[in-house]
Amino acid sequence: QAMKSGLSDYVLKKHLDMLPAAVKENLKKVKVERERAEALEKLTASEERNRIVSELTSDFVFVSRVDANGDFTPEWMTGAFTRATGYTLHDFEELGWEKIVHPEDMPEYLVMRKKLLMGKTTNLDFRIVTKIGEVRWARSYSQPIIDDTGKVIKVIGALQDITDEKETEKTIKFKDKAI
Repeated sequence: QAMKSGLSDYVLKKHLDMLPAAVKENLKKVKVERERAEALEKLTASEERNRIVSELTSDFVFVSRVDANGDFTPEWMTGAFTRATGYTLHDFEELGWEKIVHPEDMPEYLVMRKKLLMGKTTNLDFRIVTKIGEVRWARSYSQPIIDDTGKVIKVIGALQDITDEKETEKTIKFKDKAI
């Protein structure tokens, strides 16, 4: 019955005085293994939830590693990014943000990037050029992740497609000007 409960050690009859310690040690091992299994199960469930949420969201969520030279290397992004821009994670790894950001918005993007490298959270509206050459507006919310030494090691962010909002603003400005 003890072995069915998880005990996996034994004590010789001539050393029965060691039995309580052996039982306690085995029970600790069993408890740790059960806790580990429960934690792994919870982690798996959490990862599945996060995967589903990231696939269902219409916004783009990303994680970029900050290399020693200050370059941002994409590590992960939601599938919504590929659906909206046509770029896969592999494409994005090769191109980087600098090739996707609209050239006219590059100065503001570089300022945002500099702020992130200084450890500041940023927001920015800018245009993205899709793989087929379409221009889409995005609102970026980015937050640096800083290690124990104070160095920025990652950037986590979300991009919201605001193309419709920007087109509406443009139409309103045009009509206001006409009036």
